[in-house]
Amino acid sequence: GDDLPTGVYLYRLQTPEFTQTRKMTVLR
Repeated sequence: GDDLPTGVYLYRLQTPEFTQTRKMTVLR
């Protein structure tokens, strides 16, 4: 489960708009 949050942070830098979409996926 630790790998999931780590990837989210990486995507945040590349696509700030996707940050919201990615965050929701982790919560679910």
